[in-house]
Amino acid sequence: MTSDENSGQRYNLCTSYRSTLRALLSRHEKHDADTSRTDPSSHASFSHVSSPEKCIRYHREHQLRVAYQRQVNNLQMKLQAATEERGISVDSSQHDDLLQIMQDNAEAVCEAHLSGSFGRVFWETQMKAASLDDARHMRWDPVMVRWCLYLRHLSSSAYEMIRETGTIKLPSQRMLRDYTYHTKAVVGFSSQVDQYLSTVAKLS
Repeated sequence: MTSDENSGQRYNLCTSYRSTLRALLSRHEKHDADTSRTDPSSHASFSHVSSPEKCIRYHREHQLRVAYQRQVNNLQMKLQAATEERGISVDSSQHDDLLQIMQDNAEAVCEAHLSGSFGRVFWETQMKAASLDDARHMRWDPVMVRWCLYLRHLSSSAYEMIRETGTIKLPSQRMLRDYTYHTKAVVGFSSQVDQYLSTVAKLS
């Protein structure tokens, strides 16, 4: 059998499925047109969405938020149960032993992570926080603060649970709020914001 005959057979086979494929494509496009603007992930502007479609979209977004919150709550319950079942309380002597282990291996960790990298900053921050008797004297690295702000943005309750376990040392949420709300909200133009923007833009 020649190559032309093979091509002809393949073409005839595709042709036999042509009407079915067109029907599937048409059904898929119609489904996308009906649901795209009401889907929570849609980027369609609300100004181009009708009132009934807005209601559907709001309802679906609410359902998603409820589902996500339920997942977060379930994960928190599992974490709490695992901590209570397999968690180990560390007394002062064990804490001192762990701190000594960190100090003994500090040089090896610093050699493995470049200066300024997150791994290096995380290690140095945790060792410094573990060495302090009073957490209020801790001065957090900006890289660590940004990472903590990101974690808190994902879930403030999960962030607080991790912090309360003491597994890793994290700044309080109150301190993080001081970083995010460093300018007082006022009506109209703010001189503090103007000064900050001028500094960032390096205007004279």
